[in-house]
Amino acid sequence: MVEAANDAFCAAIGGAQRIRTGEPLGLLMPELVEQGFITLLDRVYRTGQRYVGREAR
Repeated sequence: MVEAANDAFCAAIGGAQRIRTGEPLGLLMPELVEQGFITLLDRVYRTGQRYVGREAR
């Protein structure tokens, strides 16, 4: 769920027009669901274990 977004986050996802607080990130950016990123974020949130990606774009 997007609660707040700073300028860097807005720039990273393509601009402030894509941000709507109170909306699930997966609905705002369905491409993240397809890439498995939302599943990864959920796992980090549930377990509290950080994730460090290596050799990925």
